Amino acid sequence: MIDSVHAMEVLYIEDNLADVKLLEHRLKRSGLSHLRLQHATTIKQASEMIKQQGIELILLDLSLPDARGLEGLTYLKNQVDLPIVVLTGNIDRTVGVEAIRNGAQDYLVKGEYSEEMLDKVCSYAVERFSIHKALKNTLVQLEEEKRKVEVKSRQINAMTSLLVNDLKNPVNAITNLANLLLDTKLTEEQERYIQQIDRSSSSMLDHLLSMIETTEFNKGKVNVDLVEDNPIYTVNAVIDGFLLDAFQQNVIIDVKYGKEQPLALFDKKVLQQLLNALVKFFLNHVQHAGRLQFDAEETEGLFKIIVQSKGIFIENDELLDFLGEYLSDEQMQEADQKMVEGYQFQRAREQLRSIGGSLQAKAVKPGLFAFEIYLPLSV
Repeated sequence: MIDSVHAMEVLYIEDNLADVKLLEHRLKRSGLSHLRLQHATTIKQASEMIKQQGIELILLDLSLPDARGLEGLTYLKNQVDLPIVVLTGNIDRTVGVEAIRNGAQDYLVKGEYSEEMLDKVCSYAVERFSIHKALKNTLVQLEEEKRKVEVKSRQINAMTSLLVNDLKNPVNAITNLANLLLDTKLTEEQERYIQQIDRSSSSMLDHLLSMIETTEFNKGKVNVDLVEDNPIYTVNAVIDGFLLDAFQQNVIIDVKYGKEQPLALFDKKVLQQLLNALVKFFLNHVQHAGRLQFDAEETEGLFKIIVQSKGIFIENDELLDFLGEYLSDEQMQEADQKMVEGYQFQRAREQLRSIGGSLQAKAVKPGLFAFEIYLPLSV
């Protein structure tokens, strides 16, 4: 609070000279000489005085020749940057409350306040106004910093996009060359090496494409094309596309849901690309045989799709490479619903989040993982 010995320049806007003289007398009698009262009879006169003198606080009567009710308050709030305390002769408290809602720091009812109360109200009004002004300036600075960060982010995205596109062509060439070599006569060991090169280059290409899509999303160029449909149709279409690959790798795709499911809101293309990436990721890590389980259920107003591996073990570093997020070995060994989210799915996560859904990865037990996709139910 402002120290009581601090001289405060107060402009009292009041057209009733008797009220002005009474207040001056009360302040003098009570020893509140630090409240230096200046006087104006109209809003127009007050505006001129504020320009020329170091006013710190305005005491405003709501009944003036050139402003009635809250008109004077509204005008002053738009013209000056000073705290205002309203004085009203109306015992109806709603008038004072309405004044505060329109920008006044406080209000006093004429004839119902003591000199001590006036002193405190004036001091608190100046203090609150000062704090509010400082917060407002801070918000302006934060907005400016946010703008600078957004500009920098766009620059980084542009550079990333150029770099990724430069890398995409040679990686794509490696993948195509590996596929051509696989069609030639190779020893078993050579074929195994070439397959590893093919998987690695394909994985790298997927990462590069994901980075391109992520930068495009950050630049606002990726839109969400929402449909109202049964997500199971999209899930089944993805499964059908991998049935042959799964059969050749001795992987059983197990479906644990019925056809009748509630409608949800989602982007079919995003969901299809996401499921394709998940299934491909699991199939790339099959050693001898395994099981891939799909489940779906309604939970707390959301439609949950679960893709879980059984017998398809994945090393921690392989998962981290896929997710793009660092977790310690100790964290990865915690099988009690440990939730992890990775950069690889940033684009899909952001799109799902924008419509009220989410994407999460969960360690079921060491080496076995499940991915959960949450979609908002159709209203």
